[in-house]
Amino acid sequence: MHREHELLGMALSRRAVVLLGLAEVAPVVTPRAGAAQEQDAVALLQQAAATMGDMTSFHFAMSTPRGKSLIMDQLELSGFEGDVQRPDRFRVEFTAKAAILALTIKVIGIGNQLWVTDPMSREENWIEVTGGDTGEFALPEILNPDRLLQSAVELIQEPKITGTEEIDGAQTTLVEGTFDPRQANQRVTELTGTPVPELSALTGDAPIPVRIWIDEGNRVRRVEFDGPLTAADQGDVIRQFDLTKIDEPVDIQPPA
Repeated sequence: MHREHELLGMALSRRAVVLLGLAEVAPVVTPRAGAAQEQDAVALLQQAAATMGDMTSFHFAMSTPRGKSLIMDQLELSGFEGDVQRPDRFRVEFTAKAAILALTIKVIGIGNQLWVTDPMSREENWIEVTGGDTGEFALPEILNPDRLLQSAVELIQEPKITGTEEIDGAQTTLVEGTFDPRQANQRVTELTGTPVPELSALTGDAPIPVRIWIDEGNRVRRVEFDGPLTAADQGDVIRQFDLTKIDEPVDIQPPA
């Protein structure tokens, strides 16, 4: 009997070793890990959307790490930079380039009024184009990114936290998902009854990948759209918006 107990103990020991070995090499199966990750991302985005909605001002810079956005089918818009002053003021400067031509334009928007500098003038001559008539020069379709960025945070689909990254000395959490440009304008139209000009130009045919970087204060520091937002964009274009000087004083006035 003693011998039988000894053999049984040895068999159980070998079984335990085998099970422990399998536990070390077998993948950990967590069926709800994806769902929990999405819940964490949604909670973070909700906090970021609330923080962004309370912002009074911010500085923005748009760049195109890949692809092109064209104006008048000839001039390339590589990027633009400016400020937003809530609730309804912005200023921006951009340069449109061709092989032998570069035009620098400044724009100021206050409510439903819009002014631009004359691209053909050597001096800074401002022209009011509130009615949308900019002569022979077409303005880029998205100059004030305020509503676009807010919509991206609020309407991102299937969000997931995919990592962390340091931006300008701030530790951020990266959330990835998809964004439907058409849905942004549709939602704003439903809420306000009228389309928002800076969103009505969004003409993407399908949802595109979007990446959002959120710092420890729940502030959006960067948004990247991987795909066309407007008819002027190439299919492989990436637009990157960086936000700085959040809630710092800014005073945007009509041009003299």
